[in-house]
Amino acid sequence: MQNNDFLFGTLLDESHDMLFILRMDKVITVVYANQTAIKTLGYTLDEMNQLGIDNLRKPLEKSQEFSRHLQDLHIQQKATDYALLICKNSDEIPVEVNAKIIQKDGVNYNIAIVRNISQRLAYEKQLKQEIQDTTNILQENLSILQSYQKAMDTNSIITLSNVKGIITYANDNFCNLSLYTRDEVLGKPHSIVRHQDTKPELFKELWKTILAKQVWRGEIKNRKRNGDFYIVDTVIAPILDENGAIREFLSIRHDITELKTKQTQLDTLAHTDYCGSFI
Repeated sequence: MQNNDFLFGTLLDESHDMLFILRMDKVITVVYANQTAIKTLGYTLDEMNQLGIDNLRKPLEKSQEFSRHLQDLHIQQKATDYALLICKNSDEIPVEVNAKIIQKDGVNYNIAIVRNISQRLAYEKQLKQEIQDTTNILQENLSILQSYQKAMDTNSIITLSNVKGIITYANDNFCNLSLYTRDEVLGKPHSIVRHQDTKPELFKELWKTILAKQVWRGEIKNRKRNGDFYIVDTVIAPILDENGAIREFLSIRHDITELKTKQTQLDTLAHTDYCGSFI
């Protein structure tokens, strides 16, 4: 057991994510923070508790107040929060917090996996600009679209589909990841790669959004030709013609399977009985 505790502690400390265990009393207490958290924030555990949670974080947006996050945790026993963590040197780090409540000896503890999303936000900002630029280019000249697609094809998984969702274009990255040939997917709906784990409600929301001429963003679990799954961070943008009608849909994806798998593994480990050894 002691060897397992040592290995578990080593895994937590070597994680690239910040990991916290909070005792959820009337006054919230940080009872554990891994070395990544301590090095990133610059505070010791005692200093974190002296400052208090409210002085260590602030919401990214007004709708993301900590009180609302606590309410979600209380009702659902798990929640995702987005905030800015305030470092000792006054730097502010945008983070995604995946939290889950567990009970031990009648006491509620919050197991929080905290990921720095600075690069993701920069990527999202860049991607949003790229989509806007792409839309403008498409409206002006189809040949410019083709040139732009070639540039994006280098690192992105790209498809074009008509207003009914039938695939009209798929780049090499889409084919390489899904293991389908281009001939096998052209003329087929995107359901050819749909995984049974993906809920129908997601696609209902997706279609509602893009048919309203809005950009949809989300994570989708898909199925390869050989039955294996993969997860993609997906942006779908409606492309409008000169009259403002939807002509087609542009889908830009990035493979995040490895990232999501590691996050799931960390989440599973954080909820084992070994976490009690840090309390």
